[in-house]
Amino acid sequence: MLARNGDLSGVVKSLKQMEDRFNKRFRYPYVFLNEEAFSDQFKECVTLFIRVDFTPLISDWPLIVQESD
Repeated sequence: MLARNGDLSGVVKSLKQMEDRFNKRFRYPYVFLNEEAFSDQFKECVTLFIRVDFTPLISDWPLIVQESD
């Protein structure tokens, strides 16, 4: 999911729908992308609505993505 810290209310709404209709049975992990580090508030709120761990894998875009050739 592409999300910014300021998109928290929309993210929570989308997560509620996904969890209620689909992911509560399968427990697939989520992938969150942002151009900056997620705030503590974002991580805490998201954690309340998903049934899997919220563990950021990377805190910045890989160098290959940053190149604009």
